[in-house]
Amino acid sequence: MSPKIRLAAKRTAVRARPKKSPDPPPATSAKRKRVTADRWTPNLIKDGYTPISNFFLKYSQELRPEITHGEAMFIIHLMSFKWDKEMPYPAYKTLAKRMFIKHAQARKIARNLEQKGYLRRHLRRSQPNLFDLAPLFAALEKLRDKKLAERKAADAKKRRRPL
Repeated sequence: MSPKIRLAAKRTAVRARPKKSPDPPPATSAKRKRVTADRWTPNLIKDGYTPISNFFLKYSQELRPEITHGEAMFIIHLMSFKWDKEMPYPAYKTLAKRMFIKHAQARKIARNLEQKGYLRRHLRRSQPNLFDLAPLFAALEKLRDKKLAERKAADAKKRRRPL
């Protein structure tokens, strides 16, 4: 057998080898307690963490008017100050420092979100503003309802098709 034929046969044999079966899936959440520190590290979690809606992360770009990446980061930073149903009230200076932007830019982002109808600022004297995110949440809920309706319609259309 010539070297070329041997090499071709070897390549074919390598391709024909069965793939290893993947590792079994991890235990379901009912069987295993999920710990935030397992997702990051225990040391990184010591300073806290911010729960963010996966729907917001996945679909915020589909809102109209559109949310920019900077505005999305501003919202995420606002959410790091929202511990319950109450409105968060971080200072612009604090938000700007965390986002590595200037104080004036943080104000501009808030103003843009307010003009787009996703944020209401409650101005207070000698205290940081209260940031009301209810309009954003309402817009996201409306988008979610639309997405669910689209999904149901697509599923119904699939079921009507003859095989």
